Amino acid sequence: MGFVPETNSLAVHVSRLRGKLNTAGLEGLVETAPSGGYCLQPADALLRSVASL
Repeated sequence: MGFVPETNSLAVHVSRLRGKLNTAGLEGLVETAPSGGYCLQPADALLRSVASL
């Protein structure tokens, strides 16, 4: 498979993943990194945010 940098395929998939995570009450699990990539929140930070609900 080739990579075409003009496509937004990754952004679309991350957006859909975030939507499903938000529905499950896990908003903020996937963050956009300042360098332009994506990263997952550490499990302990996620547990703290869920515990505060």
